[in-house]
Amino acid sequence: PELDFSFLEWIQSLRDDVQLDASALQGLRQWKESKRIAVCDIRECVDSEAEAKYRSTISSVEVHQLNLTTDCLLGQKHEPCSFGHLAGVCKLNAFKDNPVLKRTLKALDNVCFQAVDEGRFHILGRTFMVLSELLSTLWCSNDDKPQPFAADLPSALTSESIAQVIATRDKMLSEEKYSSCCQLLESLSSMATQRCIYEEKGHSFVYTDPLPLDTTAIATAPARIDLAGGWSDTPPISLDGGAVACLAVLLDGKRPLRAQCRVVRGMSGIRLCTESRSLSDETLLRSSETTIQTLADLDSFNNPESECALLKCALVWLGLCPVDYIQDDDWKMQSIQPFLQKFCQREGENDVGLEIISSSLLPTGSGMGSSSILAGCIIASIAKCVG
Repeated sequence: PELDFSFLEWIQSLRDDVQLDASALQGLRQWKESKRIAVCDIRECVDSEAEAKYRSTISSVEVHQLNLTTDCLLGQKHEPCSFGHLAGVCKLNAFKDNPVLKRTLKALDNVCFQAVDEGRFHILGRTFMVLSELLSTLWCSNDDKPQPFAADLPSALTSESIAQVIATRDKMLSEEKYSSCCQLLESLSSMATQRCIYEEKGHSFVYTDPLPLDTTAIATAPARIDLAGGWSDTPPISLDGGAVACLAVLLDGKRPLRAQCRVVRGMSGIRLCTESRSLSDETLLRSSETTIQTLADLDSFNNPESECALLKCALVWLGLCPVDYIQDDDWKMQSIQPFLQKFCQREGENDVGLEIISSSLLPTGSGMGSSSILAGCIIASIAKCVG
């Protein structure tokens, strides 16, 4: 029988900006009162161990599942990686006596090697995270205390370093250091993702003429509410793929997220400011400000708790300076000015600076996408300003 989605007709009414009728209001109430079921709740209702025992005896099922997983990762498919054939088997056997798990890890290892050889580090990062999530699901409980993480990370991601990482991982698993192993894989995933984001050849910007000096570029955006699925930029969806359904919304008729940027005459360096304002009258509630005069002042761009971290991160991602220079002893104390002049297409003009201000009318932790949407506003305003 076909599913009845009539109780969601209120979404169409909101989209068409029409008043909700009685039927739509009833549907909205029904949606609010509907029970939410997580995947983990569903798993508790099935006998996955018995199913896994049966499936492990059918080699064709295992081969088919590993082929699907490999195709999902290398094909960059927006789908979850399923390891149902492992669910009960790994609870019963240790790593060293578990051929099913070893074959699964071997398949994922091959994906890692192929991703590195082809320079597709985004696939490498996802595969490391899938590995970590898999091992955490199999062996790490919520009560596990984090174990010391002593393994050294490779200085570069190459086929040789990946082989060394795999040997270290297998040693950790044989010693039942599951938590440490997961931490290692997550760190490698982060390393691969950073390589993807900060690699200069990964940028494909189209440059335009910058705005005149002292002209402000402003970007604004609505907030969002999620109907189902959560956020696509956070686990588990960001690790395994999936889909979300959300709506863009105004608050009291306002776009609550805003960023502005301008190149200022008679100034040097970069002034960064973040503001939190009242929704009702936009009164300033609190603000945070910092200045960038040297490359070292950008050092905390990847620390979410640092002052104006989102603004710093946007500048680094847009190519203000090579990320390696920020932490290099020979470069980090260099003045930001020559990099800034080139970034703003103002080479030879020594008396120019950059001012970026981000503002939010949403409270911190509102769950309405304030950080990710604000990042888009920041990038848009900078790009429009400097060309």
